[in-house]
Amino acid sequence: MRVFCGMLIVAAAMAVVPAAMAQAPAGGTAYVVTYIEVVPSAQGETAGLLKQVATASRKEAGNQRYDILQRLDRENQFVILEAWTDLKAAEAHTGGSALKQFKDKLKPLQASFYDERPSNGIAVAPAPASASEGAIYAVTHVDVIPPSKDDCITMLKKLAEDTRKDKITGRTTSRSAKPGRTARRTTPTSPPPPPGNSARSSDP
Repeated sequence: MRVFCGMLIVAAAMAVVPAAMAQAPAGGTAYVVTYIEVVPSAQGETAGLLKQVATASRKEAGNQRYDILQRLDRENQFVILEAWTDLKAAEAHTGGSALKQFKDKLKPLQASFYDERPSNGIAVAPAPASASEGAIYAVTHVDVIPPSKDDCITMLKKLAEDTRKDKITGRTTSRSAKPGRTARRTTPTSPPPPPGNSARSSDP
């Protein structure tokens, strides 16, 4: 596994059933990771729509972060990384007008379904005030069979701990998801993409 500058996010899938917001824990921070793929000709329009929904979502009660990432090697793929103070705030956002309007505009541009995955925090580091110019994000999704869930969580925690000691790594976060991919921070000074799954942010 390659580690890039910025934030490494490891999502461990603990089940093969579709995720539902109701499955997230009632207390504590609620995380949501959403994967979006659009037809190649719509990547510019999609980036604009994502910036709009991000701006509106960050103003909603309970939002802690709302990051938009665009994949380096497949620019028609995007990731939304969300953190909310609790499940109630996350549910309010899901049912809110800003997200509904975004989904309506996105629908004719999509090349695959809207893949939204509520997740539980496993090893979450404090978020930096802002990402550095040219930061590269790596989003890795890990699927394991249910009997190996606990072993996987232990390994992910160790990975997060070890990676945070790496001087070139800004942040490592492990999240448990109900059944990813990669993304990037879109900045003019981003270094050339290395091979593998990496991405950069698509919002300012």
